[in-house]
Amino acid sequence: MSAENYQLVVRKGPKPGHVYPLLAPTITIGRDPMSDIVLNDPEVSRYHAQLVETADGYEIHDMGSTNGTYVSGKRIGDTPVLLKAGQDIAFGSGIFLMVEVVGDETNPFEDTPFVEDFEPETAVSDNFSSPVVEPPMPPLANYEKSVPPPAQPLVPSANDEAAQKRKRLITIVVAAIVMLCLCCLLTVVFMYYWGADWILQQLGAQAAVVVQQILA
Repeated sequence: MSAENYQLVVRKGPKPGHVYPLLAPTITIGRDPMSDIVLNDPEVSRYHAQLVETADGYEIHDMGSTNGTYVSGKRIGDTPVLLKAGQDIAFGSGIFLMVEVVGDETNPFEDTPFVEDFEPETAVSDNFSSPVVEPPMPPLANYEKSVPPPAQPLVPSANDEAAQKRKRLITIVVAAIVMLCLCCLLTVVFMYYWGADWILQQLGAQAAVVVQQILA
């Protein structure tokens, strides 16, 4: 076990200046709430990295994160790196932690330039959706201009009037034909049942009168 005690200080991230003392043999780092060091940032994976205590100090292991773990600007990959005082640890491009020795009154970072524009090699971490920023509301004047004008009353055109007249004429003609057919049907029925006998009777009476006049 190392004779020196180390701590991590947030130089850039959600909690600038926050101190994480390294006291346990194994320390997990990630976005998951159950991690020992919780870094709530979209570029940090749920299980991002792990610190393991050795005889020489703490080694940092990357846990297969999406955006990688960087020590002094170099991605560590699958090979663990032994941490030393004065080194910076980057998780994505949004969080920088510095390694310090507990109780050391000197500031080992005074001559260490802090890189603000560091960019990771990979994309945004897994299983995280960035918040959607809604566009600002346009001025009220734009809404007033976009209101459509009131609808104008429809005026029938000459073609519509002619079509309506043709439709009425066709309706009248069809009704007249139906009435004529009905009258013809009634006439046939009347003649079949009553009209024929009456006509024959009338013809028979007139024939008898003519015969009597001839015989007289």
